This record gives sequence, C-alpha cells and structure tokens, in this order.
Amino acid sequence: MNERRKKGLCYFCDEPFTYEHSLTHKKLQLHMVEIDKEEDDETLQFETMVKEIDFGDPYISVNALTGVQGFRTMRVTGSYKKKPLHILIDSGSTHNFLDVDIAKKLGCRIQVMKPLQIIVADGNKMKIEAIVKEFSWFLQHNKFQADMMLIPLGCCDMVLGIEWLVTLGDIVWNFDKLKMEFVVDGKRHVLRGSSQNGIKIIKNQLMEKTLMNGVHLSMIQVYPDEGPFLQSLTTHAQQTTTPTAISALLAKFEDVFEEPTQLPPMREAFNHKIPLLQCVNPVNKRPYRYVGNQKDIIDKLVQDMLNYGFIQSSCSHYASPVVPVGKKDGSWQLCVDYRELNKGTVKDRFPIPLVKDLMDELNGVMFFSKIDLRSGYHQVKIDPTDVHKTAFKTHSGHYEYVVMPFGLTNAPATFQSLMNAIFSKFLRKFVLVFFL
Repeated sequence: MNERRKKGLCYFCDEPFTYEHSLTHKKLQLHMVEIDKEEDDETLQFETMVKEIDFGDPYISVNALTGVQGFRTMRVTGSYKKKPLHILIDSGSTHNFLDVDIAKKLGCRIQVMKPLQIIVADGNKMKIEAIVKEFSWFLQHNKFQADMMLIPLGCCDMVLGIEWLVTLGDIVWNFDKLKMEFVVDGKRHVLRGSSQNGIKIIKNQLMEKTLMNGVHLSMIQVYPDEGPFLQSLTTHAQQTTTPTAISALLAKFEDVFEEPTQLPPMREAFNHKIPLLQCVNPVNKRPYRYVGNQKDIIDKLVQDMLNYGFIQSSCSHYASPVVPVGKKDGSWQLCVDYRELNKGTVKDRFPIPLVKDLMDELNGVMFFSKIDLRSGYHQVKIDPTDVHKTAFKTHSGHYEYVVMPFGLTNAPATFQSLMNAIFSKFLRKFVLVFFL
C-alpha cells in the first residue's frame, strides 16, 4: 500500500488514483444481523426501564457516616432554597441519603416508608424508615432531583451514590485533582471537590454563631502515662449545670444584672457637655426617607426609649436625622447622624488608652474575668444646658436625649473619664477599662 501510494496508483488496481476513479470501486453492500425475539425484548425493556434499576439492599460507605475524609473523597457545596448543602459524592454508596436533622431544618416533606435495612461498609446495619421524594437541589446553578433516604450522617448533609451517578451517563472523574465532568441535557458540567489539605480558621467573633448552627468538635488529649485518647464533643449536648459557688455569687449580686429602671444620677464633673465653636449655626437636617418596615422599627425604638426615660419630646432649634442599624443578634439600634453637629464641636483632649498598651498590662496575669457594661453610654447624663443640642427628627416627631447617645464626637472621652474615676483605686492593679 505504501508503494502504491508513492506511485499514485489505486489500492485495488494498477490505474492512477483520482477521486473520480475511486467511484468505480464502490459496491452496494447489505449487512444483516439476526436477533432472537427474546433478546430483542430484553434489550428494549432495559432501555425503557433504565431509571428503575434495582440496586438491591442500600449500601453506604463508612466515611459517609463517621466523617473520615479520605484522599479520594469528592466533597462539593450545593444549595437548597439558597441554603448551603455540604454534599459527598460517594461511588461506594448505592443510594442517595440526606441527614435527618438537615431535612427537618430545611422543611422537607418527609414520608414514612416501609422499614428497610441499610448495610454499612464495616458490616453494621441501620434501619431506614423515612424518605424525601423528589428532593431538588442546585449544583453550580444547575438543578438536580432525586429521592433521598433519611439517616443520620456524620460528615456531610447529603450523600449522592450510584443511584444518582448512573443518571449522568459518561463521567470523566479525576480523583487526583478531585475534578468530575459529565454532560446532562446537552450541557457540560464540571464539579471540583474541596481540598482536604487546608484548615479553615474561624474568628472569635464568628465562633458563637457557628456554635449556634451546630457543629461537631473533637480534641486529642495526651497524658504521659496513659497515652493519647480522642474525645468527641457536640454543641447539641445538654448544658452543664452552673457550679454552686457561681450560682451563689450571681444571687448575691442579682441587682447588678437587672435592667435599669431609673435614670443615672447627676454627676457634675462627668455629665456630657457639647461645647461648640464660635459662629456655629444650629444643625437642622431633614429626616431620611424610610420604607414601611423601617418606620415601624424606628417607632418601636423611640417608644422603648421614651418608656425608659432616655429621650423626651423636644422643641429645640437643633435636629439631626436618624438611621436604624441592625445588630448581630438580630435586634435593632437607633443611631443619630450627628456628623454636622460634630463638625462644630470642640474636640476633647482626654487620653483614650490604646488596646496594645492595655495588652502589655496583662503580662504575667494568670486569671481573667470580664464584665460587659450594658448600654454604658446611657448611664451617663447629658449636661442640662446641652440637652437641646442632641435633638433629632423622625417621621413622627422631634425628640432629644437626656442621657448620652452614641455618635457624639466626645462621648468616648466622657465615658472613659467616668470609668477611670470610678475604678481609680484599682486601675493597673487588677482592673482595665476599654471599649469597642
């Protein structure tokens, strides 16, 4: 064939090859394949019933229950109604599984099923009595749907097994790169598993929120004589009782932790003053525009402060706008925009301690305790001659503060000077005063 190609001859005769010459060698061919009728029926039945494959008894791998993350585990993040789902794609599990607590938290429609035994890879068995039919979730903005058996999972929210994998057709799976590719409805999908080498660090401010969502904690304690052993903790465990000594201390100073029922006393040297520069006109800013729910929040906050006596109705020439600000615990706080007033205020020169300097004072200390003062600014009164300068407007009225509000330029200095005076005998001995 190589010699004929070099000479430009046809493969089938000694004539020179041309495209027109190739037509002379074309022959009509008919190929027949005889198939028994029974085999044909089985083939058609397999094609039509592929979605109803019987996988036998449900089977799940150990790492899906214990949380052991191996080298080849494929973990991705999906979503259900914009809520994140931690998903384990596990070829070692036959069916799809959803954590019982997650299903209840998501509000899924749980149906009771005939009790079924599930076999774990280590030989143990579990009972399944509930299922979520046609559970839908999203992976990279693509919607998927499947039935989910409900069991308690230790490492993730959901396990996708062979029952889901067979619906994807041909899959290109790179376990080294934790990359998975498949085509569904003519659309190419690429999933990338999360790396197991990284460590996620949670800041102290987010730790409380994380614990409220429910996490599983583990720690290793090493003893010189007995050797190491593993302890497992969970945030869903029952809270331990308060020690008797602590309970007695809290009962003795019960009045300290009660909500204040009266205004703070007058302190001539520490009442907050608002000295203004010369030729400064009274601040008069119109209220901001608010949506309906914000107006309801402002009205409630104003009414609460009127009940406490923190504010009173005003007829002052001053007026600053207000803004409702959401707090981390879900509550709201009324903040007054005092920027215009602060521009004309004489700045106080009281020294505010730096956090780094305060940390240096803790050198060598072994025991620590902390007291968080509730609404500390509201425990300082405004000087009677300056009350009218704190006036603010809302959509429903004109009010002024009797106690020191947040947002005034010299408020931190006033508060720090009062705390230093109260704890003067104990400062730098066993008491430090700071505010965030």
